[in-house]
Amino acid sequence: MPAVFDVQVAALRKTGSIRFAPVSGGSTLSVKSSATLSSRTADDSLNGGLLFLIDNSASCVKQIRRISDYDASSGEFTFTVAVDTAPSSGTFGYTVKPEIEADTLMELTNDALRAVGPLSFVDKNTIYTSAAQSVYAGSTLWGHTPPTAIDIQTGIVSTADDPQWRTFTPWHPEPSSVGGTINIVLEQGVPANRYLRVWYDAFHPRVSVSTAAIDNRINQELIVLLLADRLYEYKFSVAGGLTAFDTVRWNGVKQELVEAKIRYPLWKPPKRNKIGILGDQRASGYPDPPPYGPG
Repeated sequence: MPAVFDVQVAALRKTGSIRFAPVSGGSTLSVKSSATLSSRTADDSLNGGLLFLIDNSASCVKQIRRISDYDASSGEFTFTVAVDTAPSSGTFGYTVKPEIEADTLMELTNDALRAVGPLSFVDKNTIYTSAAQSVYAGSTLWGHTPPTAIDIQTGIVSTADDPQWRTFTPWHPEPSSVGGTINIVLEQGVPANRYLRVWYDAFHPRVSVSTAAIDNRINQELIVLLLADRLYEYKFSVAGGLTAFDTVRWNGVKQELVEAKIRYPLWKPPKRNKIGILGDQRASGYPDPPPYGPG
């Protein structure tokens, strides 16, 4: 399962915005590159840039810090927000020029995740049936989009290990107050003390830290290309244009993105009817005895 850090490093590498800088050691507030960068960079040229650290032997694995000072002669990077543990020799470091802030990079990452489109989720805890009740309040997790399907827990001895889910029909969503959650109206009686499993579509949860995991249903190549596309778009907007080379590279990323969307489609559950179809067990499970089918 890729983390935000992995996706950001890969996307920055694809746009040519990142430079490899192996670390020879340091403290919680500074690190030194094992290869002096003075021949390629000027003193203070990386001030305000970002430093990505990967240390598989310490707790500073996959952290990002803003460079407050860069000494080209010694290859030392200093930052004001300390890492958890001083990096050891062999830590991998990547530097990004001061052309994008860490917060902006995180926002572009969230933009890329939204561009993936909605994912399918299930909520098995919000609705617990009660006697003589047909209207149930939804969850804020569902957002303002009606659920795509609802299952009911069947059998008297259903457990978490064997809930015996069965598609429930018919039902319909009911709007509540402005900004409020959606209500679910069950159009036929159900037994009390049963959970309903609600299927709904929502965008990927917002990420805010470099160690946050990205849903493994999203192929890593796809999200890397989406972020690279957003990085080029941001660079274009800030600079008021791109160089001829960057334009060619951006077009290349767009073409790769088109191919990746075809190659790595998102998994979606089969669509199901909201009304019962007598005799069509695959579509709705409606032919069962009451209260799961026609009486």
